[in-house]
Amino acid sequence: MTSGSNKAAFVRHADPNIFARVERRKRNWMKHSVAVLVLSPRVDQVALVLPQKAADRGADNVRVPPQQKLLPTDMVQPTAAKILRELLTIHVPNDDMLYLGTGRGNAHRGGQSIQYGKWVHWVGVHLGKTRGVFNQESDRFQFAHWCSANHLLAMDRFAMSDRKYMLTLQAITAFNALGAEGKIIKKARDRLRAA
Repeated sequence: MTSGSNKAAFVRHADPNIFARVERRKRNWMKHSVAVLVLSPRVDQVALVLPQKAADRGADNVRVPPQQKLLPTDMVQPTAAKILRELLTIHVPNDDMLYLGTGRGNAHRGGQSIQYGKWVHWVGVHLGKTRGVFNQESDRFQFAHWCSANHLLAMDRFAMSDRKYMLTLQAITAFNALGAEGKIIKKARDRLRAA
């Protein structure tokens, strides 16, 4: 799925680790991170958090899918597994983690936001239950909660940047290409068409 610009493209690579390695050689100034999209059993809710970095900046209104820096020696799926271990109280087998695609997000350097300055590799998880799944003791991901399709669309860009919002919608829609369907996917697809 792409937007009007190549920089705004959301692409599913055959191997995100090879893509990241090649990109690091070509554009060593670009950061890389992994975001995890956690969907509810009925595919009508997505997990959002207040990242510790945002809380430290006093941006308590921020709510985004959990994300972590991808170190040059790390790979996408093990990084997603680390995020899930911090976020959830239940174990998610590696086979249940789906690489959804990669898009360019905004990077933050020295208090400035650099548009399209970071690659974000998205991994999706479809949980089998919603009750008691979030680790409320997590320091890195605070206030983890389920966000309904209607709430996600109503909050629009209040809780995340325009770019993060578009990437989140693209990642939700990518679940459909992998066989999932539900209210949140349909609404994300409709919002992307209208954008």
